[in-house]
Amino acid sequence: MADQLSRIQDSLNQLSIQMYTCLRYIDSKHPAAPIHGQPFLSGPDPSAPPNPTTTANTPTATDAPQQSDDHTGQPSPEAFKADLQELAEDLVLKEQHIEQLVRTLPGVDMTQEMQERRIRELQGQLDEMEVEVKEARAERDELVTRVEESLMGIKRV
Repeated sequence: MADQLSRIQDSLNQLSIQMYTCLRYIDSKHPAAPIHGQPFLSGPDPSAPPNPTTTANTPTATDAPQQSDDHTGQPSPEAFKADLQELAEDLVLKEQHIEQLVRTLPGVDMTQEMQERRIRELQGQLDEMEVEVKEARAERDELVTRVEESLMGIKRV
């Protein structure tokens, strides 16, 4: 059961990492939304002449790798929507995997009283086994003593 719990914990850790990664992707790649009452700027205009006051401080194309075909590094709205769909499906699959692992845990469908009764039964079985082990050890010690005595008797002859 500890192995099963470890698998569940690992899966939960993976799910939290996936969620963080999804949120980070959405935060960094979402398309710009228009602000009411403000002009909509989708990014720098590549056909506009460079501004000499900002050119010195802006990174060039060789400073950062291109992440998409357009000049902003942002995916198209269709590609972003497809990426969101894929990320959502991955999260759902991971969550279903965790649910499956939880369903395989013993006693999930039992009430607390049933689980306590089962624990008492198992404790009784454990106590009986411990008595048997003590008896077997005592018998073993007795047989070892008899064998040693026999060997000592043979050694004298």
